Amino acid sequence: MKNFICMGITLLLSLGLNGCSNYISMDSTYFFQEDFPRQGRVLIVAAKADQDDSLEFNHYKSLISKQLIDQGYGIIEDKDQADLVALITYGIDTGQTVSSTQPIYGYTGFYGFRSRYSMPHYTVVGVSTNLSTQYTKAIAMDLLDAQSIRDGKPKKLYQVRVKSRGECANLNQVFPAMLKGMFTSFPGESGKTDYIEVEAEDCW
Repeated sequence: MKNFICMGITLLLSLGLNGCSNYISMDSTYFFQEDFPRQGRVLIVAAKADQDDSLEFNHYKSLISKQLIDQGYGIIEDKDQADLVALITYGIDTGQTVSSTQPIYGYTGFYGFRSRYSMPHYTVVGVSTNLSTQYTKAIAMDLLDAQSIRDGKPKKLYQVRVKSRGECANLNQVFPAMLKGMFTSFPGESGKTDYIEVEAEDCW
C-alpha cells in the first residue's frame, strides 16, 4: 500500500512539473525571394513612426541587432550607407478568456468480505474546469533593398511573421524568446509556417 501511495505522489509531482514548463509555442512564417542578400549593412527601424523613438523599441532593436549579427549581417545607423532596411512591427492584443478542462487523478479501491482487499488503481476520478485569459503576441520583420527606398520604389526582399498565444500579458517578457524562435531556422523555407517551441525565462 505504501508503495502505491509513493507512486501516486511521484506521478502527481511529475504532472505538476510538466504543467508548469516554461516554454512558449509559436508559428513562424517566411516569404522571400531566392536571391535576397545574406550579408550587408542593415538599418533597423520601426515600421510605426510613434515606436521608432521609444525606449521600448530601442530595447527590442538591440536584441534584433544581435540576431542579425549572428546571421552575418552588419548593423548601421546611416540610412544613406545601408544596404538593407529592416522594418520591425510588434504588438499584443487585449486577450481572450478561454475555458479548459483538466483531469483529477486519485485512487479507487475497496475492502471486500472478510477483509479481502481490492488493489487500488490510480486513475481519473473527475475533471476540473479552468478559466484563463490568452494573449496573442506578434513580431514582424521585413527586409527591404535600401537603394530601392532611396529611389522611391521600395522593394521587399524578405519577410517573417511570428505569432504566439499564451497567458503572459507582457510582450516584453516573451519578446526575447519569440525573437529566438523567429531566427531559429533563418531564413526558413519560403511559403512555409514552422511550429516552434522556445524556453521562456519569465512567463509564457
